[in-house]
Amino acid sequence: MFAMTLDKARARRLSVHVLPRWFDVDTEADLRRLHADIIAGAHGPQGTYAFVPQLYQPVKAAPSASLTDGTAAGEGHCP
Repeated sequence: MFAMTLDKARARRLSVHVLPRWFDVDTEADLRRLHADIIAGAHGPQGTYAFVPQLYQPVKAAPSASLTDGTAAGEGHCP
């Protein structure tokens, strides 16, 4: 299919640039493979390689609104 697409594009005198082969990231296992490649120092798309490690950072919990206004959890203002 790829060769046929290239042939059709060239027949129409379209400019074609073929990127290096790479794998799709469709599943969680693919994402783990990509992350492992990044950790191992492999080179790839800069944006992807900047973003993927962020997915593996610990999630920071947002402060609870009830705890930030000076009241303890479960304590509210009584009418």
